[in-house]
Amino acid sequence: MSGLREVYNTQTGSMTKLYKFVFFLIVFLLNFMPVSAQKPQDKKIEMVAAGQTFAEVFRSIRKQTLLNFHYNEEDFNINETLKEPLINVTVEGAMKRIFAGKAVIWSYKDSLNVIIERSNVVQPANIMQEKPSRSKPPDSIPSKKLSGRVMNADGTAIPGATVSLRKEKVAASATGYFSFKTVPGNDTLQVSSIGYASKLVSIPTGQIYSRIILNTLPEELPGVDINVLTGYQNISRKTTTGSVATINNRRFNEQAGTDVLSRLPYIASGLTTIPPHLKPTGNRFLVRGLSTFSGPTPPLIILDDFQFNDDPRNINPNDVENVTILKDAAATSIWGARAGNGVIVINTKKGRFNQPFNVTLSTNVTVTKRPDLFSLKLMPASDMIDVETQLFKDKFYDARIPFPAYASLTPAVSILLMEREGKISGPEAKAQLDQLRNRDVRNDFNRYFYQDAVNQQYAINVSQGTEDHAWRFSGGFDNNENELKENYKRYTMRFSNIYKVGKLDFTSNVFFTQSDSKSGAPAFGSFRADQLPIYTAFLDKDGQQIPLYTYNSYREGFIDTLGGDKLQNWLYYPLEDYKHVIYRTNIQEINTELGLKYWLTNELTLSAKYRFQNQRTENSLHQDKHSYYTRDMINRFSLIDYSRNTIKYMVPPGGILDIMNINQLSRDARGQVDFNKTFGKHNIAAITGGQISEVLTKENSSRSYGFDEEIYSNAGVDFMNPYPHLITGTEERIPGTSLLNKTNIRFVSIYANAAYTFIDKYTFSISGRRDATNTFGMKTNEKWKPLWSSGFSWLVLNEPDHRWLSYLKWRFSYGQNGNVDPRKVAITTIRYEGQNAALNSPYARIENFFDSELRWEQVSMLNTGIDFSLKNNRLFGSFEFYRKWMRDLYGESRIDPTAGQGDLATKNIGKMAGNGVDIVLSSINIKGKVKWCSDLIVNMHQDKIIKLKDNGKLDPASITGGMAVGREGYPAYAYFAYPSAGLDPAYGDPRGYLNGVPSKNYSLILGSGTKLNELVYIGRMLPKWSGSLSNSISWNHFTLTVRIAYKLGYYFRKESINYESLSYLMVGHADYSKRWQRPGDERTTTVPSMKFAVQDRDRFNMLNSDQAAKGDHIRLENLNLNYQIIRPRLFGSSFGKIEAYVIGNNLGILWRANKDKIDPESLSIRISPSITFGANFTFSKK
Repeated sequence: MSGLREVYNTQTGSMTKLYKFVFFLIVFLLNFMPVSAQKPQDKKIEMVAAGQTFAEVFRSIRKQTLLNFHYNEEDFNINETLKEPLINVTVEGAMKRIFAGKAVIWSYKDSLNVIIERSNVVQPANIMQEKPSRSKPPDSIPSKKLSGRVMNADGTAIPGATVSLRKEKVAASATGYFSFKTVPGNDTLQVSSIGYASKLVSIPTGQIYSRIILNTLPEELPGVDINVLTGYQNISRKTTTGSVATINNRRFNEQAGTDVLSRLPYIASGLTTIPPHLKPTGNRFLVRGLSTFSGPTPPLIILDDFQFNDDPRNINPNDVENVTILKDAAATSIWGARAGNGVIVINTKKGRFNQPFNVTLSTNVTVTKRPDLFSLKLMPASDMIDVETQLFKDKFYDARIPFPAYASLTPAVSILLMEREGKISGPEAKAQLDQLRNRDVRNDFNRYFYQDAVNQQYAINVSQGTEDHAWRFSGGFDNNENELKENYKRYTMRFSNIYKVGKLDFTSNVFFTQSDSKSGAPAFGSFRADQLPIYTAFLDKDGQQIPLYTYNSYREGFIDTLGGDKLQNWLYYPLEDYKHVIYRTNIQEINTELGLKYWLTNELTLSAKYRFQNQRTENSLHQDKHSYYTRDMINRFSLIDYSRNTIKYMVPPGGILDIMNINQLSRDARGQVDFNKTFGKHNIAAITGGQISEVLTKENSSRSYGFDEEIYSNAGVDFMNPYPHLITGTEERIPGTSLLNKTNIRFVSIYANAAYTFIDKYTFSISGRRDATNTFGMKTNEKWKPLWSSGFSWLVLNEPDHRWLSYLKWRFSYGQNGNVDPRKVAITTIRYEGQNAALNSPYARIENFFDSELRWEQVSMLNTGIDFSLKNNRLFGSFEFYRKWMRDLYGESRIDPTAGQGDLATKNIGKMAGNGVDIVLSSINIKGKVKWCSDLIVNMHQDKIIKLKDNGKLDPASITGGMAVGREGYPAYAYFAYPSAGLDPAYGDPRGYLNGVPSKNYSLILGSGTKLNELVYIGRMLPKWSGSLSNSISWNHFTLTVRIAYKLGYYFRKESINYESLSYLMVGHADYSKRWQRPGDERTTTVPSMKFAVQDRDRFNMLNSDQAAKGDHIRLENLNLNYQIIRPRLFGSSFGKIEAYVIGNNLGILWRANKDKIDPESLSIRISPSITFGANFTFSKK
């Protein structure tokens, strides 16, 4: 009981910490939010002393009002002094007195920012006296000086914009201002900035000020320069030599979903998913195909510059700004031995400098149709009863009938037995069986268990930025109830800050997530077929619940009388039991990032970053005293003394509580030097740094009996001594789970990356990284073998007004990176499994054996591609070709069994090669009031095993299972099958070949009778081609986007009838109705006749070539109808934007290659469509 109290105290402590954290965030947020709705011009200034310069005056006003003043020093003389003090005046009054008689105007951008600019209007009533200064008064403007400001269409400054005048270039300040000392008359400025269209601005003679507006361009255009985030640096796409795919915020939000990763398929080139027939676990994504045999396949996930080790579902999609996928070695090698599967960089939204107070509210509701259980290819009840009747006539069940204690019978077999024993007549038996034939338990599941799933999502984002401080707060709440009434709630909060103090930048990001889930009703597939016959009913005609006797092995009539009234009710009621079995999961994660950057010069910076990430997962399974499992455990270990009419419970009455806690702690520290300098026609951008990382995972689990939730107590149990099973008499120990586990993975890395650009056309890049970890072998860590890459790009053409081709860029790269499986450790390790009940001492097993040669998997890649755009950007995109070489791939290798390690061990066993093509084409088909745009994504990838350590020891049985690691010269996921000779015309048996002759000797065919080269190679099991076609039509405020997805060039193994499983486990299949029944049927079917107890017959039927089917298909993946209004005025409030949308997902298959109407993306239940209704409201105070 003390253990339970400790757990309870831990939970209470966690909640206390949560409350403190929430309170801290609210207080912190309030410190930075406006405290009143007072207009900035009406704020009071208590006192500003005379004699101060204008710069000092503005600093004094800022301290009193929190207002920030933005100006260009060329517009007025900041050394001019205040002649008379400002006492108890408003800000507006002070501004009039300060700039009296000056050609200056000012405006209030929002509640915290004042913009001061030059004007042709002179303010009246000069009350100031100028202090002698070297600067000329602003009223006397030299005709050869030019200043100005660069802004976007919303009037927001564009800091860092490049303004060129002949050979001179300047960068706009943080508030968008620029100036030139001398400007000849009638000249032209060229203005450009990342993400905006370049602009030529004419400057007539005598003009002294210019306000320049840049228009944004779609980020998809190759000529539009955007920042590419790698996790270590932001680089210009214009100078990128590697292969990257950027998903902007608009494209990311065309999908709906609670988690980030579910939105990524089909919207980025190079990214595919593993088909479900290969039974992937966890993350299904592949970047440019398979890079391993048995190592991890998911790409590395980076969240805001650091590897994200926790559950990706903890990331709120509303916090995501954009996603970048790094595909080739030049892009990924900076991540070294963990980037062999590609890298997904998730960049969250952050505050921006000089931005008004901004609030965005988002909400959406997604409704997913309940699963179509009747899409399952199951045998109907009538066919199942026919099979049971035939088996009963063949005396198949006779061995079970004498043992009612552990051999339950289905309702149909029980009826047949009562007829044989004379308890009911033949017509009565037929009537009862006919009643069962009209039932289908799926109707009861639809009526009592399944429902339409509803997901609700709410989010708020608040942000603001001044000249030296930018912040953003976001909060989110998700409330999901799935088709089985399982509830999932998630709370997220994120707060980011950026401070500028002189040459020092300080950043902080705090991210908190809590999710709670609670189990619901049992799924249809959670029952074994022999536990739940297809004709089962949950309620009788009077509405009373019917016990499911087939759920356990005890027959009706036996357990009804067993033990008299002393035992717990031993019946299972499907409609009631799940209400007493509650599985809960609570996840709390806090992620804190701190960063410092010091600007030694404008070109050289030093930075340090630290990330602390802690995820605590608490799982509990409470099966209360009314649950079947608990009642079964109590009864099973009960000791009945019939002579004394007493009973002793070795498992105490009460509930059973299983607890498993996982605590994962990640720490990262990084130091880095950045250099970026342009001198003449040359530019050098380089970084170098080092990083240390640690991931510490602790697990503990326990079980408590006699649990009482109200008082949170339990009872003691004897786990050491065995007790007789009440029915079988077999000596058994009471199950007890107790586990403590701890793993610690450490990484040390050094890295460098540099790019040299000449005349903005030619870029050469090189990078290198060295990794060491406590999971590699000793010899591996001693070798100085850095992973590296190099690349080159040539901007062939960038002329928007060229006759037909406006942009052309060629890229080439080659490099190496790696892939690490933290589960594969090179040193000898043991894992403690818990307590040995018999010895009352801990026991352990050897988990990993010493292997000094074990090393990371190495992936080399060559990539070349072109980016292009035709005139007016009517057609643009990219073509890329790549080759991959993978070596030292993980796999199971045979070893000497006498060494005490078994006969298999994980080794670096093979090599593989691959190549592919990524194509992205975008077109503007119609441009005008109605705009029609198209986007085509084409991914092609194929791989081949080059070398396999045990290739000479392969046999047909080892490569026909459909898993990775096949044969040299074939794909990793190669589909091999035994050749089929068709069905036997006389008996309907499947036939194979022995020595080229049709045969039914299945054991020999599956054994030594088939040589490796006699197998049929069907094809690859991973799609060779995949991608999507999107069409968007815009009119007025409406945009309709339709996305079609496709996968081509692959095969899968169909499911079919297995008569052995049918007879013993009641696992049927709809193919039963297509079975061979009479001579001649072999010409129209490949389903064998029904025969039982023929050795290896069913196994050969499943592994022969008749079960192969093409997986090629095209589906309607996504539909999005969007309505937007920019700056509407509703209800007296000024909104920045109002957006409403409707999204449909998984809308069905348009075409499939297989004739069996099987959906290759769902071999069981048909994928359910969903529809989302949502809206976003953005309010911005200008």
